[in-house]
Amino acid sequence: CGVMPLYYGLLETRLGKKLVFCSERKAFPDAKLNIFPPEMFISITCEDLSKIETLQDICLYRYEWILTPHTQKNQIMNGQRLEYLMKRAVQKRISTVKHGKIAYLLSGGLDSSIVVALARELFPNQEICTFSIGLEGGQSPDLKAARQVAEYCRTSHTEYTFTVEEGLQAVPHVVQAVESLDTTTI
Repeated sequence: CGVMPLYYGLLETRLGKKLVFCSERKAFPDAKLNIFPPEMFISITCEDLSKIETLQDICLYRYEWILTPHTQKNQIMNGQRLEYLMKRAVQKRISTVKHGKIAYLLSGGLDSSIVVALARELFPNQEICTFSIGLEGGQSPDLKAARQVAEYCRTSHTEYTFTVEEGLQAVPHVVQAVESLDTTTI
């Protein structure tokens, strides 16, 4: 239930098999890992753990969840309810950061623009630092859109541009860092 996937797997050690969990595959490069499916959980005892030979021996259970204590998954969503939930989500995440500034990756698209606009509305006196990336030479319409949102929301905005060649050179490093082959993410 987060930004990063949760992986689980088995790791062979000199002390035997260990059940491991991580949010990045590189945490356990020698382990056989699976993505932990959404809405699932494991219920396991130490005795059960000793009997696990393969990942297929781990029994996953489905958890029927709710979006908030007040909104059930099957409840009809309207504009007011969506706005309420979005504000609560943004406020919850910003309020939990106590150790420094928050950086927002502002693409100029709908999602990131809404989050930045809500952050500005909910925390009018807080400095908001936004960052955008795109191709140099005006080849990136996202930069223009992000610049407009940053200006409207009065953020401290930074842009980074790169050439197509620099982007292609960075692909292997980006794939390793984000552990994804999703084209949009990369």
